[in-house]
Amino acid sequence: MAELMLGEDQGKLFSLMGSDSPALRAGNEALDEVIGRYGDHPLAVYARLVKGLNAEREFKELTAGNRLRVRPPDPKQGIEHLTAVARDAGIDNITLNLAMRRLARAEARQGDIVRANAVMDKMVATFEAKGVNEIVLGQIRRQAELTKSALSAELS
Repeated sequence: MAELMLGEDQGKLFSLMGSDSPALRAGNEALDEVIGRYGDHPLAVYARLVKGLNAEREFKELTAGNRLRVRPPDPKQGIEHLTAVARDAGIDNITLNLAMRRLARAEARQGDIVRANAVMDKMVATFEAKGVNEIVLGQIRRQAELTKSALSAELS
């Protein structure tokens, strides 16, 4: 599994938080193999994070003929991966916060604003249960409310 996680392409994918670039195909295939063969391993959460963040956003590619090709977001795949990340108790708080906010955005893109808001409520409850510093918790609450407002505005 270490070889699958530590390649140069995988490092670029971790740095970029995912990419559909054909130049990084081998790295994406390695991360897919990590998820498929070693999905229960604690490090698989990072492969899921990269794949989920990448799926949740659009990808733009300039082709050889200077034509712009856009791959739209795939909220369903983003939700699948980011839900698994949000359930993982081993990731750090900053990564968890990012994953949950992007998960809420993916839910909203699927047209489920109720579910998106529930993810934000769960994010706040998760950090309350962790007993994070009250100042940090205040920031997390503000992020959750801002995310809810922004997602509602996008759907309007």
